[in-house]
This record gives sequence, structure tokens and C-alpha cells, in this order.
Amino acid sequence: LVPRAAHQGRPIGSKWVYRIKRDKDGAIAKFKSRLVATGFSEILGQSYMSDEVYAPVVSYDSLRTMLSIANQRGWDLHQSDVSNAYLQSYLPRPQYMTQPKGFERTGPKGEPLVCKLQRGLYGTKSGGYHWNRTLTEFMRSIGFSQLTGDPCFHKLNHDQALKADPNTPEGECWVCAYVDDLTIATSSPAIYDWFIGKLGDRFPINASESGELDWILSMRIQRDRKAGTLTLTQDAAIDKLYRSMGLDDGRPRARVTTPMTAQRLTKCSKPEFSKEDFDYLSIIGSLLHINMLTRPDISFAVNALTRHASCPSMEHAKALRRLVIYCYDTKHLGVTYHRDGHTSCPEVYEGGMHPLTTPHNHMQVFADSDYAQDYTRRSTSGMVVMMNGGPITWSSKLQKSCAQSTAEAEVIAATEAVKEALHLQLLLEELGVVAQETKITILEDNAACIAQGAELRNRRAAKHYEVRLRFLQDHVLQKHVEFVYCPTKDQLADGFSKPLDRLLFLDHRRQILGH
Repeated sequence: LVPRAAHQGRPIGSKWVYRIKRDKDGAIAKFKSRLVATGFSEILGQSYMSDEVYAPVVSYDSLRTMLSIANQRGWDLHQSDVSNAYLQSYLPRPQYMTQPKGFERTGPKGEPLVCKLQRGLYGTKSGGYHWNRTLTEFMRSIGFSQLTGDPCFHKLNHDQALKADPNTPEGECWVCAYVDDLTIATSSPAIYDWFIGKLGDRFPINASESGELDWILSMRIQRDRKAGTLTLTQDAAIDKLYRSMGLDDGRPRARVTTPMTAQRLTKCSKPEFSKEDFDYLSIIGSLLHINMLTRPDISFAVNALTRHASCPSMEHAKALRRLVIYCYDTKHLGVTYHRDGHTSCPEVYEGGMHPLTTPHNHMQVFADSDYAQDYTRRSTSGMVVMMNGGPITWSSKLQKSCAQSTAEAEVIAATEAVKEALHLQLLLEELGVVAQETKITILEDNAACIAQGAELRNRRAAKHYEVRLRFLQDHVLQKHVEFVYCPTKDQLADGFSKPLDRLLFLDHRRQILGH
């Protein structure tokens, strides 16, 4: 505490935040209180700078990629949590905050006092930035390097580690950081013990949330080493959403087997209910989180319902309720990775190997689109990338412009898929999983798109989307990418671009999730 002075400017506010923390089964683990700063009262140039407001976290795609590869290689997976992470970073300039409620003090002469912050604090605009910088500097100091493909993915460089510590054991170590939650993949127990020892020497570790990986970011991690499988599910998050909607009232109902009907949703001119009656946006947000982490099978349904978030009707509310019930009835489903490159589609494919039956740690990229089916007449792009028998990334997005033909819509979808695949390929190359000359296979079911992407000449009919074609053609010419025709029945991205009938949907879900 220091006396308040004019040169300090206006101190930022403070408040207490209370939270009920739950475990992986949804039961109350503890009641938690935390003193935070009210960052909205900070002044630019006084307590923070414009370049100190951004802090990255590991992407879900990178995290799933690491889990997939680690499971295939039989590596150990652990998690670690840094206690009060923001407080572990030092501030480059002094910041002043009002005293916390219940702990107010005055000076010897009754003068007002303020808190002088020497370390980062939750709620400040630059707190995340300074913590990320502190963690990155620590990781570099013990021999880790950041990946270009993801700055929060750290890989141990053994030569650099030996310079910092000659007693560094042999082995591989990968670390993904999501703020203060660290996911650690190691090739041997010795390298894990070495890393966790270094980490504990520098930061306080929350022992109750550290150990073998079984729960992270609301995902339950279930691993069967004998069968060689690793499964990600979110049954607790789905249960919580189901209860919040009052659907656990005990009334009998029919089991729902698909996320939505094949019938298209219609546009509404004005909202037909209030937020108090049905919190449409909150439910959509919860479903988006579940979709992005472990449930690719609901991608199109969530995407379609999100388009009506600003003006939902009773039809949309009914469809949203059906989707939540579907998630609850299938809450055991999730992403599964296999050690042996398992595929649920063993049949012969076009006289060769089925696209899901590929070498370990190689991607299979599926791209598709549905032409002009939205009420805006824009098309929907669908994409899913499979590796080691499970999806590592997926998306269902409404295209930004109206395509004038099926071929153009497919080219737009293929362009987005190639961009995502190139990013993942960079990640795999930096990890040493694939060689730099490894070609990415894009599985397409549109012959016109494949032909246009492979032809290195102008097409007058395609002059209005020539830039996208040039992008595809350039990567085909440099042998970064190749297009392979995939029959529609095997096109796993089909369900990301449109609603499917029940039997076709269940078949696609079986191929992607294994159930």
C-alpha cells in the first residue's frame, strides 16, 4: 500500500469474483474467490500499451493433433496447472489499484492509500500478455522452442536443453499451453520428471490438477493403452446444458438420433420470444464450444442455427431444443484416435486403398460444398481432416459470397481446406512427424473442381474467381497438394455442408467418430 499521489493518475478498480469449481463429473470440487482488477477502467498509455493486450492460447486443432500423435506413438500424457499464473509475471511499469473491499486501510494521518501492483493480476488488460511472455521465456531458458504453426506449442530441442542443463535425459517432450493449463506429451517417464521438476522450481504447481491427463478444457480424456485408443468426450458439459434448459424433468420423450431434420430452416422477420423466455444465444454459445472441441457431427446443425441468432423464431427454438436432446442422447460420443490407424471403412476404394487407410500420422483432407441452399443463396463449405482414425479439425461455414455454379462453390470450399491443411502440414513438419516433401491429398467429389485446380491455364468461365484457382494451381504445381476424386458416398465432408437423411448421417458419423 502506498499513499495516493497525483502523478499516479486514476487507479484502476478492484473487485472479488466468486466461482463454484466443478470436477470432471460435474460435482462441486471447491468454492473459489479471486481478487481481480477491473480492467475496463485502465487508461491506454498509463497502465498498459496497445501491444500488450493480446495473448495467444493453443488452438484446439494443435491440441488434438498432439494427442493423436502421442497416442499413436504410445507416449505418456500428463497435465499441469500453474497456481495463480498471472501473479508469476512482473510488470514493466508500476500500476495502481484501489484497495479490495473488506481490506481497506488508511495512512498514519488518515490519508487515502492505493495498492501498487508489482506483478500481473487477473482482470488487467495486459495480464495475459505478461504471463504468456513469462512462460515463453522460461520454456526457452530450459531448451524449448515455439512452433511457427502455433506459438503456444513448445517442443524440446535436446541440443539447447543440454547447454542449459547437461543432465537433461534423452527423450521427446511436447508442451501445449492454454493460459495456465499445460498439456504435456513425453516419450519417457524420465523426461517428464525432468520437465516437471524444472517447472516446479520456477512456478507453484497446483498438485490437485496435475498428473496423468484425464480432464482438460471441459474434455474428458479416456485412454485404453491395450486397445491403443484415446477418446475425447464432453458428457459433463452436455449434462449441464441439458439441465439448464429444464429438459431433465422426467417426462417421457422419444430418443433423437440425428441433430436436425433434413428440412431447411426458414428466415424469420422478427423474434418470436424474449431472452427471458428462451436464452437462444447462450445455448448456441454452449453448443459451439462443444462442437469445436469434440463433436464434429453437430457442426452443420449449429452453424445453421447460428445464422438465425439475431432473429430466432419458434421453429428455430424447437430445432435448438432437438439438437440439445440429440447431444444428451449421444453424450458418450466423441473424437477417438487409434494407435494402429484404425478405419471403420475397410472396403476397397477405386481400385486402391480407402482414403481413411493411410500411413500413421498422415492427414486425409475432405472438402465439399452444398450449392446455394441458404436463404441468402450463398453456399456452405464443409471440411474435415482425419488422422490416426479420428478428426483433428473440421468446419462448416457459410461462404462469404454467392457462387454462380457448383464448381465455383467447390473451388471456394477446396481453397479453405487447402489453407487449413497447409497450416497443419507446417505443424507436422516442425514436429518432425512428416517430411517436408510430403504431399497433401485433398479428397474431392466434384470433377470440375479437380480439373480446374489441376489445369494451369485460364478458363474464361472462371475469371471471376481466378485468384482462388491460381492459389490451388500454384500448390498443385509445386507438388504441395494433389486432388483425388472421392465418391460422394465416401465424402466425409458431405455432412458438414448440408443436413443428411438419417441412414446417411449415421454412416458418416460412424466413419468420423467410429460410432
